[in-house]
Amino acid sequence: MMFDFGLDYQFYQNVTAVKEYIAFLEGEFDLVMIMEYFEESMVLMKRLLSWEFEDFFHIKSNARVDKERAEMSDNLKEEPQTMVIISSK
Repeated sequence: MMFDFGLDYQFYQNVTAVKEYIAFLEGEFDLVMIMEYFEESMVLMKRLLSWEFEDFFHIKSNARVDKERAEMSDNLKEEPQTMVIISSK
């Protein structure tokens, strides 16, 4: 994740550099929202901005509904395994 926030890979093993960069990021950002926890992140943003629930809403779009999932055929399930065998030779 440090790569995503701009820390150069050469400093990954340097504990001091990582801690200093985390301190820098804490000063730069008041809130970091995590997509996998979007609803929880929205609640934190609501608290930070002193909003009411009426002040915002979101619509979930481009999300797959479980009932619409298609099953993979046996042929498709075997294809990645075949590709791994080919690429490892």
